[in-house]
Amino acid sequence: MDARKVAPPGESPLDPHVNDIDPVAFALERVGTMLAWIEEHRASFEAARASDPETAESELANLADATRQAREYHARLAELILAGYVVNRAKRLPKGLEERGGWHW
Repeated sequence: MDARKVAPPGESPLDPHVNDIDPVAFALERVGTMLAWIEEHRASFEAARASDPETAESELANLADATRQAREYHARLAELILAGYVVNRAKRLPKGLEERGGWHW
């Protein structure tokens, strides 16, 4: 991947709006969060599928949205990594990664 064609960390609309949060770690956290949401919406859809079609339909829409976001953040994470960017340990981790144990991953 040509690093010159990749928006540098902090310059993509998918990057955090707060400058002191690392964009690589942010994309990693977002992918993890979206995967968790996908599972939650899948389980909710399964529970409602037979008894509550309206809720099931809503969960399918939520599932589609979470999947779309997971793909977007995964693509951003991949382009940053393939362009040679790494987590800047001088910056804060996004809250979701901090809650998972900080730098001990």
